[in-house]
Amino acid sequence: MVERTNRTVMEMARAMMKSMSVPGKFCGEVVRHAIYLLNKLPTKALSDQTPFEAWCKKKPHLGHLSVFGCLAHVKPTVPYTKKLEDRSSQMVQQSYWQVGVHQV
Repeated sequence: MVERTNRTVMEMARAMMKSMSVPGKFCGEVVRHAIYLLNKLPTKALSDQTPFEAWCKKKPHLGHLSVFGCLAHVKPTVPYTKKLEDRSSQMVQQSYWQVGVHQV
């Protein structure tokens, strides 16, 4: 059972890395993202219930999910910017820490 789950996680991570051209140094973040998604998806072992649902007894909220590796704009914490300066930096989203908090 564990070997099959490990293979599923690694195949999912490999597919995400390949599709978004993510360098190998981010493999840990990709695996964490894959596990996060698998915990929010229904499984036959729990009769089409999600692991999150089985553990917390409520349906998971999926409104915060976005495409892995998508572009994100991050506002710097500099208090004063000039009128025409960029007010955000373009980065790549890697994973979710908690609902509403994204790691870039």
